[in-house]
Parts: sequence; structure tokens; C-alpha cells
Amino acid sequence: MRVSVWTIPHDQFALDYPFCLSVAETRRQRDMPTHRAHEFGVSRHCLRRLIGHRLRRDPSSIRIAMPEGGKPFIPQNPIHFSLSHHRGFTAIAIAAHPVGVDIMQVHRQPHITTIAKRVFHPQDVDQLMRLDGQAQLSMFFKLWTRHEAVVKAMGVGLLYPVKFPLYHPVSIVDWCIGEFQFPKEWMVAVASQTRSLTVIHEDDNTITL
Repeated sequence: MRVSVWTIPHDQFALDYPFCLSVAETRRQRDMPTHRAHEFGVSRHCLRRLIGHRLRRDPSSIRIAMPEGGKPFIPQNPIHFSLSHHRGFTAIAIAAHPVGVDIMQVHRQPHITTIAKRVFHPQDVDQLMRLDGQAQLSMFFKLWTRHEAVVKAMGVGLLYPVKFPLYHPVSIVDWCIGEFQFPKEWMVAVASQTRSLTVIHEDDNTITL
């Protein structure tokens, strides 16, 4: 399965940029603090642009359904997508099957052990605790982005207990995880329940956002 992924810097859009949003999205945005509102506007605007390009439709006409507690989707359409944003970047993944994406910048994390034991599979925690220093920090964020990508593909919450370890993703049966860095301090993971996965980092600005 092919997954297209875009990584979009928020600072290429001014705070007052005329985002392409639905009426409901505009209402939601108005109730948010400035930083969160800008982040929301960038991610939804770019998602609509990218899906509109894929479907050859006006981005403003695309309906994005938001089931309570579930995963957003486009009714009566085979396109699947996933969104993630962190520290001024948004990642968007689009595919023909359910997909999840997560983006994170590696940064100091003083609570690695506590978070790992709460979120990760016990085998992943064991592997993580064998490392220290920068090696442990990097692996923590690799596991975190892999975990988030998997639960997003499933359409469940962050604390959902994934029943397989993610330390060696190539060994997972019936799931594929792809990842890349851009630059090296940022990590992006993509997951889908499929037997093969090709991740294309669409970084050539061929689509006007």
C-alpha cells in the first residue's frame, strides 16, 4: 500500500491567513487560543487542499465527519487520512486504507520511565530500560510515534493497549510501520494494518497549499 505524507511548517502561513474551513471548523477555531487556532487552521486547510487535489474537487465542498470519540473521515469516499501536529509542524498522511501518522521533535523528557510504563507494551518498556542517555531518548520518541501512528490507524485513543511490541516493527504480523526523519531531530511514523507499505514523503511542493 502506498501512503503519501506531507510535513508542513506552520510559519509559512500568517496568523490572519484566510484558511479554507467549513462553517463548523471556523466556529471551533474562534473558541481556541491564538496558537491553537493557527495550528488548527493550518492542519485543516492543508488537509482540505490535499484531499481536494486528490479528488479533483473544491476543497471547501469536502465534508469531514467527526464522530464523537472516533476517527474523522470523509463520508462515502474511499480516501483515508490522518493528522498530527507538534511544535510548529503538521504531518498529513493520505492513503486508500486506514492509516495513522505521528510527528514529534526529539526533546528532553524527564519522565521517560513513567510514560513508557503507562503507554508502551511491556516488551518495549524492557528494551527501552536497557538503554540510557541519548540512545534511550531517541528510542523513546521512536516508540512514541510508532504507538501513536498505530492507535490512530485503529481509530482508538492514545492509552489503548496495543497488543504487540513496536521495538522491532518489521516483525509485526499484519501491520506495517514506516518512518523517516526531517531533519534528524524530528521523527515521523506511519502505520497501517497491511502486509506492505510504501511511504512517500511528498516534500516537493507540487501542490499549492
